[in-house]
Amino acid sequence: TVRPFGALLDSVFDRLGEAAIFLGLVIHGLRSGFSEDYRLFFITVMVLALIFSQGVSYLRARGEGLGVFTQAGIMTRPERGVLLAAGLLALELEKGDRVGIWAPNRPEWLLTQFATARIGVILVNINPAYRLTELEYSLNKVECKAIVLAPSFKSSDYVEMMQTLAPELERCEPGSLQAAKFPHLRTVVRMGDA
Repeated sequence: TVRPFGALLDSVFDRLGEAAIFLGLVIHGLRSGFSEDYRLFFITVMVLALIFSQGVSYLRARGEGLGVFTQAGIMTRPERGVLLAAGLLALELEKGDRVGIWAPNRPEWLLTQFATARIGVILVNINPAYRLTELEYSLNKVECKAIVLAPSFKSSDYVEMMQTLAPELERCEPGSLQAAKFPHLRTVVRMGDA
């Protein structure tokens, strides 16, 4: 049951959370060694993003107040991108490392793109139609340290295919994969519910 005070509280904290994230990014932009032109561009983009973010939050709250309920989109909560970026950093990924993504177009794909860009990790797109040999070749060619994959797509069971190539996944600790066929790969992240 939605109560008016709870809806108001949720809306206020959504806006404050979004504003705090954007303010932190603006402060980072001011303190970093960016050129003056780039710094102005960065701050302008952040201010515009803050305005649009607050507008989305306001429109959702106003619509709900009028009895019109909207679906929450991926960009209504930028905290998701920050949390995923923090999770990638917790996997000991560093700027310049490569993370593969093997999935069709879906919200998690876009979120992964933003998170990797935020921390300077290179996102490597793996063709969703790849079979075992193509996957093995591409992950080794670009030396991916991690791969984010959808559970499946059409007739391809990505999890099963990954376990076929790296049977070590069955018994390894998270983040410490040492697969014979993938000397650089340390982490496999599966999209979706556990």
